[in-house]
Amino acid sequence: DSGTTWFKMTEPLGMPACEVTTLEHTPGTGYLNAATYGRGMFRINVDQIPTSTTLKMSAKTERKSGSIIYVAKVANTGTEAARKVQIRDAVLTFAGASPLLPVTAMPLNIGRIGVGTSDSQTITFNDAALTVGRMGLATITVTWLSGSETKSLTFTQKITLP
Repeated sequence: DSGTTWFKMTEPLGMPACEVTTLEHTPGTGYLNAATYGRGMFRINVDQIPTSTTLKMSAKTERKSGSIIYVAKVANTGTEAARKVQIRDAVLTFAGASPLLPVTAMPLNIGRIGVGTSDSQTITFNDAALTVGRMGLATITVTWLSGSETKSLTFTQKITLP
């Protein structure tokens, strides 16, 4: 993929941090052979290279017609695709006010997010007459499949109402 997906090989695979002069994959063996400048030859079984799905989230908050619009962007910065991605839960909290639950039906099914890609979803909350500039927290729970394992992560972000 032209270098879009990569990972550091030093610690997890025992490869030293040094100049690699020749890199060769031998088809049918599962091995990647690396010749280094001054550190010898290394053979790595590419079938044993650890993979992972790493999801990150960013968001923006807007106000429209008595509603708070929270646009959540979920990005995959890992080394394998995330499957069956869902935003399972969302809540906005402000000091001295009851938590705001979404009007948007949960869960939001995103589906698959490939390596290096992202997806944005809009979550709507009732405004509840909160004042402009009020600071609070958005808490979003996302689940996905990584390999055969179901993973879950809760993102918390400081927000200021527009």
